[in-house]
Amino acid sequence: MEILGQFSHHLGWFLVVLTIVVFFHELGHYAVARSCNVRVDIFSIGFGRELFGFTDSSGTHWKVGLIPLGGYVKFFGDAGVASDQDAELTKEMNEAERDVSFHHKRLRQKIAIVSAGPIANFVLSIVILTLIFVVSGRPYTPPVVGMVVDNSAASEAGLKVGDTIVGINRSQIHRFEEIQDIVIFNPGKTLDLLVIRDGSEVELSATPRRSEVTDNLGNVHQIGLLGIGVGSREYKQLMIAPALIAAVGETYG
Repeated sequence: MEILGQFSHHLGWFLVVLTIVVFFHELGHYAVARSCNVRVDIFSIGFGRELFGFTDSSGTHWKVGLIPLGGYVKFFGDAGVASDQDAELTKEMNEAERDVSFHHKRLRQKIAIVSAGPIANFVLSIVILTLIFVVSGRPYTPPVVGMVVDNSAASEAGLKVGDTIVGINRSQIHRFEEIQDIVIFNPGKTLDLLVIRDGSEVELSATPRRSEVTDNLGNVHQIGLLGIGVGSREYKQLMIAPALIAAVGETYG
């Protein structure tokens, strides 16, 4: 029963988060479509039988479906939820109807409408991360070596516990996460490290070892492993402007 309760708890939060992401994704499509004078017939969160909904003054029917695993926006002229063109309806359209049909818009307008969904999700990510960095703080791990794995690339390079890595290939390092980002994408490539040890600068070279990982879709990727562990983790609260810049960087990464 305890396992079932935990599963229900996690499933509930998953559906909440998914619904929020889907809503903003579809809202992006909807907002840009309306700005391009496209008529939106349906804005749906979820699929299947309608649980509840309403129709606004512009004629858009907003609804929540029984199956909360996605959503869609149906434009005037669509044959279904996948935005396929309704050929029969298109033949019968008058000039006024063509003017508000998605399939009769210019190519750049179609591109803008289709792209607006993913862009809205990026914007949502930036907003959420900005709020987190301002309220709770940004996770910050100083680039200090807290552990060195035996017989690893790090041990062969001469890295020691307590070393602070302040530069890699002449790029400044401020957080441990930056080391991970560089190492992962450089398997088998020699990296020049600038290390602070006992107050003095030490130059070392390390070659991350190749390792294969399989993602959730079954794709195999090669990544680099150095063989070091983190030290202490901190949280730094940021002002709005630095938080926004950091959130854009994290989302880009």
